Amino acid sequence: MADFYQHPMIATLQKLKDRPVDQIEDELRLISLKRKMVLLLPALVTEFDTPAMPKIIDELIEVDYLDKIVLSLDRANWDQFEEVKKKMSVLQSVVKVVWHDGPRMQTLYDELKKNDYSGNSRSDQRRASGFGGSKGRVDARTFS
Repeated sequence: MADFYQHPMIATLQKLKDRPVDQIEDELRLISLKRKMVLLLPALVTEFDTPAMPKIIDELIEVDYLDKIVLSLDRANWDQFEEVKKKMSVLQSVVKVVWHDGPRMQTLYDELKKNDYSGNSRSDQRRASGFGGSKGRVDARTFS
């Protein structure tokens, strides 16, 4: 197998620099008529305290071709989780926040470990849970 493998269910946007953003977004709108698109947005809770995340949210407010946004939230306590959900609620897409430090995800991680899941890091576990969480409900996924 090559050094890099990508599952065929995961779409990657290529050559973003060579085309105007409007042209890319028009193409995504056309694709979204036939296939549901999901953005998986990984984030540490501390990123919500930086200038970057508000800018990302402001950009996503204008996006009308995503069926769902899955925020993969890490290193957050209950209050931070609730605050992040409020901040993401301004988006027009359906938003699901996967709270990796919450009790339900911790139970899932414990189950993975108990069943000899071969992933050896927290990021492996996040990828496994994120991929499985949308399987069967969407036809195409966009990861960024």
